[in-house]
Amino acid sequence: MSKSRNGFTVIELLIVIAIIAVIVSLTIPAVQAAREAARRTQCINHLKQLALACLNHESAVKFLPTAGWNPLTVGHPDAGTGVTQPGGWLYNILPYLEQAGLYKNQAGLTGAALKSAALTVIQTPLAVMYCPSRRPVQLYPDVADKYNNAASTMAVVQSLFGSQDAVMVYDASATTLSATAMTNFHACAHSDYAGNGYAYQDYDFQGPSPANDWINALIAGGSYKAAQWLQSPAAAGSATTNLDRLRAQLSQTPAGEHGLFCYCYTIALSDITDGVSNTYLCGEKYVNTGNYLTGLDYGDDWCDYNGYDPDNIRFCDPVAGPPHEDEPGPLDSIFGSAHPSACNMAFCDGSVHSISYGISATLHDQLGNRNDGAALDLTQLNL
Repeated sequence: MSKSRNGFTVIELLIVIAIIAVIVSLTIPAVQAAREAARRTQCINHLKQLALACLNHESAVKFLPTAGWNPLTVGHPDAGTGVTQPGGWLYNILPYLEQAGLYKNQAGLTGAALKSAALTVIQTPLAVMYCPSRRPVQLYPDVADKYNNAASTMAVVQSLFGSQDAVMVYDASATTLSATAMTNFHACAHSDYAGNGYAYQDYDFQGPSPANDWINALIAGGSYKAAQWLQSPAAAGSATTNLDRLRAQLSQTPAGEHGLFCYCYTIALSDITDGVSNTYLCGEKYVNTGNYLTGLDYGDDWCDYNGYDPDNIRFCDPVAGPPHEDEPGPLDSIFGSAHPSACNMAFCDGSVHSISYGISATLHDQLGNRNDGAALDLTQLNL
């Protein structure tokens, strides 16, 4: 009588292992696709929250949040909501994102307490401002000193503050914008979303010399008198001063301005004559894949709560050439996404749509322009 043996041969075992490997190789892409779909949905939800916060801001104060002054100015609750507010749109909508405490963190403070409170704001990242497909919610490097050259704005800032990490902080008690260096911070909150500025505006107000620009217009003898915003040019003195030139420019819509977030200018929904459902409000910003964590992109090196800059404003009519002094290059000024097939964009009616990378340049430009009167062909967007 012969005895039978139970078990696998080596060949049978290898076949089973090979089959399992094939199944796993087929399953992993599906799992990754499902995870990316979930992350894309979460990203859309973030943009939806940002858009609704902007619309609630407009409903409360009758204009969309302003873009602030420049990347060196930190938002402050006592500086108002219009052109006197140095902080950018992401700072201005904090109360409408259930972050009123963060928004008011500097209220009524001066001196060291003010600087400490401002630093807390700068270093508080919010999940709603990050795309989960791109990077985790955390602080990222502040590396503005990479623009340090004799002709750059940063060189002027460093000569005044003596610090690569300089920012300007509004002092409510003296109604001044103090020439104060926020030293010893090298990381800050960033954002993966940017407002629609349509076309880049140079935030330098050049005077007789390269150093005679906005930095000197805002700082006079160590402080900028914010109360003068409320006075007429005649009351403030000579119309030839930098301060008056600055105020005169901010008193009117900049020539050719067609975006939603403008440098020191307010836009209401009534100014969107092309229709709120036909105009971008905000969307994902482009960052080089190698710089997601480094802060080395020009448009990803400052705090997201600061004023007008490609860090928080992007354009459908991008800068044509490479960076010049403090101006962005073409890739630092456009919308873009970490998602493989589309970029999420919020419209001025609060809706969010995934825009294919294959969108025509003409249509993309028209969607960024709030008042060009163009007849839009939205069929390719599947809206």
